Amino acid sequence: MAVKVSGTPPHRNRESKKANCGYGLRAQSFDLLPGESLQEFEAFAASIKEDLAPSDRMERHYVESIVIAMWREMRIDQLEAEVLSDMTGNGKDQSYGPALANHAKHRTSLNTVLRLRSQAQSDLQRAIESLDTYRKNRRELAKLSVHEPVRGTQAQRPSGVTIH
Repeated sequence: MAVKVSGTPPHRNRESKKANCGYGLRAQSFDLLPGESLQEFEAFAASIKEDLAPSDRMERHYVESIVIAMWREMRIDQLEAEVLSDMTGNGKDQSYGPALANHAKHRTSLNTVLRLRSQAQSDLQRAIESLDTYRKNRRELAKLSVHEPVRGTQAQRPSGVTIH
């Protein structure tokens, strides 16, 4: 899987960034963010690929989608921890309620995290379902090709079997 490592986000105007989404949590293409380790990502991807054992190009595509969706979920976990930590000022005994009630920026930040989490979970679910559907369809097709003759040919009969 080709992964681009970003040093810093591209220097573009705001509209261009929105349109391209080339980096970050909402990226259409996948890039590692500054501070993310290529070695960690590759090890993570290898472990998922080993678990799911793709057997052809389409399965590899779906498994790569799963890897990316799972990585994005982990990014969101980190983002959520940072938002919650910011809300309480790292105070262990302070609850999040007052911070949400008193500061619109905290509500906005948490809302963004929840929206991104929902999207990442949907992306992961869709990728898993696509892989499962592809594998099921491929198995069904394999069963059909073993049991049914190809149109225009005669089925082969076991030797010694005569049909009257």
